[in-house]
Amino acid sequence: MKQLILAVALVPLAACAASSTGRGPEVASAQRSGLAIDLVADDAARPSFPRRLTAADTRGADRLAHRVAAELGGQAHARLRLCVGGDGAVTSAELARGSGIAELDAALVDEARRWRYEPLALASATACQQVELSYRAH
Repeated sequence: MKQLILAVALVPLAACAASSTGRGPEVASAQRSGLAIDLVADDAARPSFPRRLTAADTRGADRLAHRVAAELGGQAHARLRLCVGGDGAVTSAELARGSGIAELDAALVDEARRWRYEPLALASATACQQVELSYRAH
């Protein structure tokens, strides 16, 4: 019974992570989570990495908002290395630097694999880049 009460008590904490996905001035139209995404300089990326993230799901990270608030003071930072195919789909995602919460890192990598960017100029191309993620629990 105590576990059920605790689980119900945590629901509002997890639900209060607001969402926005974007990178610099290029912000995706749906602002839903406390996730901000910025590219990290990577001169080896050819063709250039897409300028805009068009679809990102952060529900897994949002479920851990209470841990980000409790363990990291409300804000988490991680770095991922993403590769994007010509159609804008992420073809690979791996953790380059963790946030300090292994479950959050795993959720971010898992979700990043389903993100969509704007298509590359060459449909057969692949571009890889490191991205800096900042997640704020509200």
